[in-house]
Amino acid sequence: MVKDNVVKSEEFLAKLYFIKLQKKEWNEVAKLYTPEALKEFKSMITSPLEASSVEFPEEFSAGLFEGLFGSEKTIEDIKEMSDIDFFANFLRNSVEMASEAGGGVDFKSLNIIGSVSEGDSICHILARMYVEVGEMEFEKLEILSVKKIRDTWGIILQGQVKGMAKQFVKMFDHDSRLG
Repeated sequence: MVKDNVVKSEEFLAKLYFIKLQKKEWNEVAKLYTPEALKEFKSMITSPLEASSVEFPEEFSAGLFEGLFGSEKTIEDIKEMSDIDFFANFLRNSVEMASEAGGGVDFKSLNIIGSVSEGDSICHILARMYVEVGEMEFEKLEILSVKKIRDTWGIILQGQVKGMAKQFVKMFDHDSRLG
Protein backbone atom coordinates (compact mmCIF):
# COMPACT_ATOMS: atom_id res chain seq x y z
CA MET A 1 0.00 0.00 0.00
CA VAL A 2 1.22 3.46 -0.78
CA LYS A 3 1.33 5.41 2.46
CA ASP A 4 2.58 8.77 1.20
CA ASN A 5 0.13 8.99 -1.69
CA VAL A 6 -3.28 7.62 -0.86
CA VAL A 7 -4.63 5.49 -3.70
CA LYS A 8 -8.27 6.58 -3.97
CA SER A 9 -9.28 4.29 -6.83
CA GLU A 10 -8.82 0.56 -7.35
CA GLU A 11 -8.36 1.04 -11.10
CA PHE A 12 -5.74 3.73 -10.50
CA LEU A 13 -3.91 1.21 -8.29
CA ALA A 14 -3.93 -1.34 -11.13
CA LYS A 15 -2.48 1.24 -13.54
CA LEU A 16 0.13 2.34 -11.01
CA TYR A 17 1.07 -1.30 -10.40
CA PHE A 18 1.63 -1.84 -14.12
CA ILE A 19 3.69 1.35 -14.49
CA LYS A 20 5.92 0.25 -11.61
CA LEU A 21 6.32 -3.19 -13.24
CA GLN A 22 7.24 -1.55 -16.56
CA LYS A 23 9.87 0.59 -14.86
CA LYS A 24 11.07 -2.42 -12.84
CA GLU A 25 10.69 -0.42 -9.63
CA TRP A 26 10.41 -3.53 -7.47
CA ASN A 27 10.32 -1.81 -4.07
CA GLU A 28 7.57 0.47 -5.34
CA VAL A 29 5.65 -2.56 -6.64
CA ALA A 30 5.96 -4.19 -3.22
CA LYS A 31 4.68 -1.05 -1.48
CA LEU A 32 1.43 -1.36 -3.43
CA TYR A 33 0.59 -4.61 -1.61
CA THR A 34 -1.17 -4.67 1.74
CA PRO A 35 1.10 -5.28 4.76
CA GLU A 36 -0.81 -8.53 5.39
CA ALA A 37 -0.12 -9.76 1.85
CA LEU A 38 3.61 -9.07 2.17
CA LYS A 39 3.79 -10.78 5.56
CA GLU A 40 1.87 -13.81 4.23
CA PHE A 41 4.17 -14.12 1.20
CA LYS A 42 7.31 -13.98 3.30
CA SER A 43 5.91 -16.52 5.74
CA MET A 44 4.92 -18.87 2.90
CA ILE A 45 8.58 -19.09 1.91
CA THR A 46 10.53 -18.73 5.15
CA SER A 47 8.44 -21.00 7.38
CA PRO A 48 8.79 -24.15 5.22
CA LEU A 49 12.48 -23.42 4.57
CA GLU A 50 13.10 -23.74 8.30
CA ALA A 51 11.43 -27.16 8.43
CA SER A 52 13.63 -30.19 9.03
CA SER A 53 12.77 -31.81 5.68
CA VAL A 54 14.14 -28.88 3.73
CA GLU A 55 17.67 -29.20 2.39
CA PHE A 56 19.63 -26.89 0.16
CA PRO A 57 21.10 -29.18 -2.48
CA GLU A 58 24.55 -28.25 -3.66
CA GLU A 59 23.33 -27.74 -7.22
CA PHE A 60 21.17 -24.88 -5.93
CA SER A 61 23.91 -23.25 -3.85
CA ALA A 62 25.13 -21.26 -6.85
CA GLY A 63 21.81 -21.30 -8.65
CA LEU A 64 18.20 -20.70 -7.78
CA PHE A 65 18.45 -19.84 -4.07
CA GLU A 66 21.38 -17.49 -4.57
CA GLY A 67 19.75 -16.08 -7.69
CA LEU A 68 16.69 -15.10 -5.70
CA PHE A 69 18.31 -14.01 -2.46
CA GLY A 70 22.03 -13.51 -3.07
CA SER A 71 25.04 -15.63 -2.20
CA GLU A 72 25.58 -13.88 1.10
CA LYS A 73 22.05 -14.54 2.32
CA THR A 74 21.24 -17.20 4.88
CA ILE A 75 17.78 -18.17 6.12
CA GLU A 76 18.38 -15.89 9.11
CA ASP A 77 19.37 -12.97 6.84
CA ILE A 78 16.26 -13.52 4.76
CA LYS A 79 14.00 -13.67 7.82
CA GLU A 80 15.42 -10.35 9.01
CA MET A 81 14.60 -8.56 5.75
CA SER A 82 11.58 -6.26 5.87
CA ASP A 83 8.49 -7.71 4.21
CA ILE A 84 8.75 -5.06 1.48
CA ASP A 85 12.42 -5.77 0.79
CA PHE A 86 11.82 -9.53 0.84
CA PHE A 87 8.99 -9.35 -1.72
CA ALA A 88 10.81 -6.79 -3.91
CA ASN A 89 14.00 -8.88 -3.87
CA PHE A 90 12.13 -12.07 -4.74
CA LEU A 91 10.19 -10.36 -7.55
CA ARG A 92 13.24 -8.53 -8.95
CA ASN A 93 15.37 -11.64 -9.03
CA SER A 94 12.56 -13.83 -10.41
CA VAL A 95 12.12 -11.45 -13.34
CA GLU A 96 15.89 -11.18 -13.83
CA MET A 97 16.20 -14.98 -13.90
CA ALA A 98 13.34 -15.20 -16.42
CA SER A 99 15.02 -12.47 -18.47
CA GLU A 100 18.32 -14.31 -18.54
CA ALA A 101 16.58 -17.52 -19.60
CA GLY A 102 14.33 -15.95 -22.22
CA GLY A 103 16.13 -12.87 -23.51
CA GLY A 104 14.48 -10.17 -21.42
CA VAL A 105 11.06 -9.48 -19.94
CA ASP A 106 9.24 -6.27 -20.85
CA PHE A 107 5.79 -5.30 -19.66
CA LYS A 108 4.41 -3.64 -22.79
CA SER A 109 0.86 -2.48 -22.10
CA LEU A 110 -2.18 -2.94 -19.92
CA ASN A 111 -5.84 -2.49 -20.79
CA ILE A 112 -8.32 -2.58 -17.93
CA ILE A 113 -11.40 -4.49 -19.03
CA GLY A 114 -13.49 -4.07 -15.92
CA SER A 115 -13.86 -4.78 -12.24
CA VAL A 116 -16.08 -6.74 -9.89
CA SER A 117 -16.68 -5.64 -6.32
CA GLU A 118 -16.86 -8.18 -3.55
CA GLY A 119 -18.56 -6.26 -0.80
CA ASP A 120 -17.34 -2.79 0.11
CA SER A 121 -13.66 -3.52 0.64
CA ILE A 122 -12.53 -6.04 -2.01
CA CYS A 123 -12.38 -5.50 -5.76
CA HIS A 124 -11.11 -7.75 -8.55
CA ILE A 125 -9.81 -5.94 -11.62
CA LEU A 126 -9.64 -7.77 -14.93
CA ALA A 127 -6.98 -6.50 -17.30
CA ARG A 128 -5.37 -7.60 -20.54
CA MET A 129 -1.60 -7.43 -20.20
CA TYR A 130 0.92 -7.62 -23.00
CA VAL A 131 4.34 -8.94 -22.01
CA GLU A 132 7.34 -9.46 -24.23
CA VAL A 133 9.80 -12.22 -23.37
CA GLY A 134 12.74 -12.13 -25.72
CA GLU A 135 11.25 -11.75 -29.18
CA MET A 136 7.90 -13.28 -28.26
CA GLU A 137 4.91 -11.22 -27.16
CA PHE A 138 2.27 -12.70 -24.91
CA GLU A 139 -1.24 -11.53 -24.25
CA LYS A 140 -2.52 -12.50 -20.84
CA LEU A 141 -5.66 -11.84 -18.89
CA GLU A 142 -4.71 -10.84 -15.37
CA ILE A 143 -6.89 -10.48 -12.31
CA LEU A 144 -5.58 -8.08 -9.71
CA SER A 145 -7.37 -8.33 -6.38
CA VAL A 146 -7.28 -5.27 -4.17
CA LYS A 147 -8.52 -4.41 -0.71
CA LYS A 148 -9.62 -1.09 0.72
CA ILE A 149 -8.12 -0.27 4.08
CA ARG A 150 -9.35 2.98 5.54
CA ASP A 151 -8.92 5.54 2.74
CA THR A 152 -6.57 3.68 0.40
CA TRP A 153 -6.35 0.51 -1.70
CA GLY A 154 -3.68 -2.20 -1.56
CA ILE A 155 -3.05 -5.36 -3.55
CA ILE A 156 -3.75 -8.70 -1.92
CA LEU A 157 -2.01 -11.96 -2.82
CA GLN A 158 -3.41 -13.67 -5.87
CA GLY A 159 -3.32 -17.41 -6.42
CA GLN A 160 -0.56 -17.05 -9.02
CA VAL A 161 1.81 -15.38 -6.54
CA LYS A 162 0.94 -17.94 -3.86
CA GLY A 163 1.61 -20.72 -6.35
CA MET A 164 4.98 -19.22 -7.20
CA ALA A 165 5.96 -19.23 -3.52
CA LYS A 166 4.77 -22.82 -3.02
CA GLN A 167 6.65 -24.01 -6.11
CA PHE A 168 9.84 -22.33 -4.91
CA VAL A 169 9.64 -24.03 -1.51
CA LYS A 170 8.81 -27.38 -3.10
CA MET A 171 12.13 -27.27 -5.00
CA PHE A 172 13.97 -27.34 -1.68
CA ASP A 173 11.74 -29.82 0.14
CA HIS A 174 13.67 -33.07 0.36
CA ASP A 175 10.55 -35.16 1.13
CA SER A 176 8.64 -33.91 -1.93
CA ARG A 177 11.63 -34.59 -4.20
CA LEU A 178 11.75 -38.19 -2.97
CA GLY A 179 8.16 -38.68 -4.08
